Amino acid sequence: MTSSIHISKNRFADYIYWFCLYMFVGVVMIDPANKWLHMKEAAFVLLMFVTLLLQKGRFYRETVVSFVALISLAFLSVFTGMVFFETDVATSLPYFKALLFLTVFFCISKLSIEQLLKFNYIVGLGMAIFISVMLLAFVGGFFDMMSFIMKLSDASAVYLARRENLGIEMYMFYYATMPYMFLALIYALRNKHFIPAALIVVAIFYGGSRTPILMAFAVIGYVFYDKRNNKFLKYIIATVVVVAIVYIVYLLTSSTYSQEGDDFKFAVAKYLFNNSSLVGHGVGAPYWDPGRKEVTVSTEVTYFEMLYQYGWLLFPIVLYIFLRPIIKLYKKKNDDNVRDFAVAYLLYLINAGTNPLLISSTGLYVFACALTITAKVHEQQILRSKNITYNFAQ
Repeated sequence: MTSSIHISKNRFADYIYWFCLYMFVGVVMIDPANKWLHMKEAAFVLLMFVTLLLQKGRFYRETVVSFVALISLAFLSVFTGMVFFETDVATSLPYFKALLFLTVFFCISKLSIEQLLKFNYIVGLGMAIFISVMLLAFVGGFFDMMSFIMKLSDASAVYLARRENLGIEMYMFYYATMPYMFLALIYALRNKHFIPAALIVVAIFYGGSRTPILMAFAVIGYVFYDKRNNKFLKYIIATVVVVAIVYIVYLLTSSTYSQEGDDFKFAVAKYLFNNSSLVGHGVGAPYWDPGRKEVTVSTEVTYFEMLYQYGWLLFPIVLYIFLRPIIKLYKKKNDDNVRDFAVAYLLYLINAGTNPLLISSTGLYVFACALTITAKVHEQQILRSKNITYNFAQ
């Protein structure tokens, strides 16, 4: 009797943990700017509390060192910004608040690699279904979908417009966290879940944004190339994929495709590059946006902003911290799903270069997954562990 009650308690604890984890990541992906549900901070605190209470977390050196390094570099950039550019410290506070979301690595640390990959697949697929249902209801005129979509648009979660894409005029229905679905897409393809994969690709395609579309094609090409043992067939697949990507790039960069937006990004990137220095202006430092003629702290040129904020001395170190998991994960001795995650994470980082998706709850959750998987693959030393471990049932 005692044994059955103990098992029941463990299972109930698992249910509570999984509910909190799904709620937090779901809220982050659906309402990234926290302007609609207003639940992001509360969901994060609840997940952290439940993780501590139920002893579901542990600290790996890989994750802790990376977090401390990022915090330290951010403080150092603030110091150099104050000394050399008289940057207001108050502007850096939102940046540090965002970095705190990286501590979600503690909450996912006891999941196995397969559990974490499958979890991201389920959430990413859920996003694709959510987007598809909204789009079909909007096009079909079901319910008052326009009012709902406008709420998401006001919350900076959805960008809706008409755009000509690959010669087809369609609604651009871009969800801000759409690049997160790369993790789900590569998992679906590797494990032969072709219908879910098709659904994810359609959702990304209707987003109408060039970089995610190209990344989706890159994922498809990589998986099918990697699964073929015949070298001749691999060369054929690689050639077809390269030609297809070049053709898509040509179409998507044509004069009919949002040239104004590209000009804005180029102008901002050029300004930040020209005004960067050896030491940084400080994280969160405001700068002049020459495209929109206003002062801002964030646009869509993430890495140029980081160069401006950290300076030429610190920026390479920060970039290396984000790239390091790819270097450690993409090795032949690791299994397919681990190497697939490394590829998807790399594509996410590439996409983050043209979207503010890195120093945010979304980007830092993805980075936390990368750090956690790296720690587990390489069996990093545990700084603190618990005597009790739970076997999370799939």
